[in-house]
Amino acid sequence: MQGGYDDNLNVITSTELYDPSTDSFSSTSKMAPARYGHTATLLKNGKVLITGGSDANDNVLSSSEIYDPATGIFTHIGNMTTTRYGHTATLLSNDKVLIAGGWDGKEEDSLSGAELYDPATGTFKAIDDMTIPREYHTATLLPNGKVLILGGFNNGSDAFSSAELFNFSTGTFTAINSMVSISISPESATVATGGSQTFSATVTGSTNNKGTWGIKEGASGGTINSGGVYTAPSKPGTYHIVATSQADPNKSATATIQVVVIFTDMLTSRQNHTATLLPDGKVLIAGGAGRDLSSAEIFDPATGIFTATGSMLEARDRHTATLLTNGKVLIVGGYNHNAGWELSSAEIYDPATGTFTRTATTEETEIYNPTMDFSINNGNPNVVWSYGWMPNDFSTFNLYTGSHMNASSPQWYRAPASWDYTPTIWRNDSDSLRNGVAVGQLSLAHTSRQYYVGQHHLTANILLMAGFLVAIVGT
Repeated sequence: MQGGYDDNLNVITSTELYDPSTDSFSSTSKMAPARYGHTATLLKNGKVLITGGSDANDNVLSSSEIYDPATGIFTHIGNMTTTRYGHTATLLSNDKVLIAGGWDGKEEDSLSGAELYDPATGTFKAIDDMTIPREYHTATLLPNGKVLILGGFNNGSDAFSSAELFNFSTGTFTAINSMVSISISPESATVATGGSQTFSATVTGSTNNKGTWGIKEGASGGTINSGGVYTAPSKPGTYHIVATSQADPNKSATATIQVVVIFTDMLTSRQNHTATLLPDGKVLIAGGAGRDLSSAEIFDPATGIFTATGSMLEARDRHTATLLTNGKVLIVGGYNHNAGWELSSAEIYDPATGTFTRTATTEETEIYNPTMDFSINNGNPNVVWSYGWMPNDFSTFNLYTGSHMNASSPQWYRAPASWDYTPTIWRNDSDSLRNGVAVGQLSLAHTSRQYYVGQHHLTANILLMAGFLVAIVGT
């Protein structure tokens, strides 16, 4: 044993020999300088190599010396390539000594540098650096001749759990990353569609504490930047973000994200409006009261978001909005409070353009007019019916046909004033309906009525309940 501190914390030069046969210590000669934090390595020739450490003035040393047990004398030899304190010195199977790491007393970080001592020449030679700086680590010769480097710390940092191997045949160090681990916080989260959440990754077992972010589902699962800020996709579902250790790409952690739709409010408060399901699954909301509204908006159930679309040509509430088979929406009648009267106008909403355009005007004012669709026997698209309402008056109704029925333009057709007999449907100009109107039958309160148009007639079943026309189903 050599050097270190005495009871008064003085750095000493004295050395002692331990004899296991007698279990006793005896004094021997002193080292040249007093030192602590040094190494003492038994060489194959029985001598002991002393390297580095700090002196009594806390100067980190590069000096080295050899102790010869046969003479009990310390002899100074050449210096190491750098000053070192808290390093390791390991005898290799080729009789050389691996000196690694420590602190040089000058730099903020510990040393990653290493060197080899060759007893044959008494010289030190620098070799490749360790994978990370470290001091007060361990260095153990393995049966295969490699040296296992474990733990330690970088000056002023927490202790490491990382490991690396020195291969004496190549003179290089290789990281062993089995001690590296990574975790994500939070491990799970619920995020609104289009919303964001910040995640953090913690790497242990390596001075490289950085992680690389990714999403298991790829681009469909949203995006995440290098700072761990995740942005959810527009489609709800379960997604997973993955953080991978840069020190060991085989080590990763996963967080589970539930992306949900959080419905927003309509853009405008409204009542007595219409809400019509469009072919693409979205909903057209149009008009209404509270104040007279011509505005319209689209609700997307996939995202829970309302967005503005084109406005109607007239403000109206208690109107009807009917989806036609061509995907457009027919808006009919209603009431305009500012004007103080019922409306006879009609307009068409085109989802492809997001605009309303005027269409034919009904032959009489329509109000409180629920609108239903019914199909036509020959496969032609919808005819829309509506009826005018005043107290105790259910005697009139209108039929609307679009251009798909070969009319030159959309037209309204009006029934006679009574349903108690079988009349003919006509237009004001007395023109008959164009070809393409299918054969059918109109029933009122379970009493069959046929409305002929030239050689054609159309059908529907109408349900009259408590004085209100509530349903129509065609075939």
